[in-house]
Amino acid sequence: MRSLTSIFLAVLVMGNCFVLEPVCSQPSKGYLLGTLEILVDEALLAYNTEDYLKFFEYFAKEMNPITTEQYFRAVYINGYKSQLGDLVSKQLIKEESLIDPDFPMLVYQAVFTKNRDVVIIVNFTKEYDNYRIERIRFDRVLSADETIGR
Repeated sequence: MRSLTSIFLAVLVMGNCFVLEPVCSQPSKGYLLGTLEILVDEALLAYNTEDYLKFFEYFAKEMNPITTEQYFRAVYINGYKSQLGDLVSKQLIKEESLIDPDFPMLVYQAVFTKNRDVVIIVNFTKEYDNYRIERIRFDRVLSADETIGR
């Protein structure tokens, strides 16, 4: 009888582990969002201070070919920063963000010193159970006058 009880308990525990495993292995949306926002905050602080090493610190290893000082200066400093200036503030747009454990993407409405209407899009990838930045893009929102002239 005792061995039958032991077998029953073992099956019950193993069954619960299999049922709970998908739930336990995925972070909650709140935890995931908090984790991703830390990466974004660190990268954007480095953008403002023009520290390319700190900026690329949380980028995925697959992005290594572009994580150079030359690329950072060409794209982020001479490109974005010359047109937009420093980041002043940002606000997450939850409706446009994808808080998904497999393919997260955060979208922010941002204010920069030279432009008050910018959208920041940050794509992430998972690397060895850690989220890493895959891309940060700044899009200036065009006014009605600017879109008509195009």
